[in-house]
Amino acid sequence: MTTGKDVERQLDQARRRAFRHWYEDGISEMVIGAYFLVLSLFPLAAEKAGPDSWLARVEDMVMVLYVLAGAFLVRWLVQRGKEQITYVRSGYVRFPGPTQKRWIRFAAIALLAAALAAVIVFAQVSWSSVFYVALQSLIFFSVFLYLGVQARLVRFYVVAVAGGLLPWIGQFLGLESPLRNTFVYGGVGALLLISGLWAFLHFVRRPPLDVEGGSHA
Repeated sequence: MTTGKDVERQLDQARRRAFRHWYEDGISEMVIGAYFLVLSLFPLAAEKAGPDSWLARVEDMVMVLYVLAGAFLVRWLVQRGKEQITYVRSGYVRFPGPTQKRWIRFAAIALLAAALAAVIVFAQVSWSSVFYVALQSLIFFSVFLYLGVQARLVRFYVVAVAGGLLPWIGQFLGLESPLRNTFVYGGVGALLLISGLWAFLHFVRRPPLDVEGGSHA
């Protein structure tokens, strides 16, 4: 006899499988990796331009705007990539959810973007150097650890550990704030690009779904 707990457990397993399938193609990681690589160029460009340049004066504002707007741009690019590549090969089934859950996802994206923007702002406070490094480390580690636990994909655990260590490595190397940000964001971007490309190459090697039979050829 099927109980309510059994049904709840089966639904939870289905949600976890859907969460895992979303990341199996590596597209999300490649897009986010490129996003972080572009982010890493802002402090580097301002450093090269010099402290008295107009670029140095508007760097923080541009970075914060990029972070806030880029979070939604990333979501749009990932969706377009999946429509062009993933859904064609593996199919797509969408289960309608309540509007409240969609707003929760929207709020989660906004909060994550705001947290990263806060990290950028804290970078300019001299007394908060260690706190800033710790906050950077905690954000990267916790986000990718959460993805690893939910998707049960080992590569996210690797990115979580490496991403959490990068801010401390930059601090240990004695990099100043602008170059340290370039090092950390560029490093996270490179990790995600490599991880996503590895997953994507494995994904495209799988045969696409057979249109008539509904299974892989």
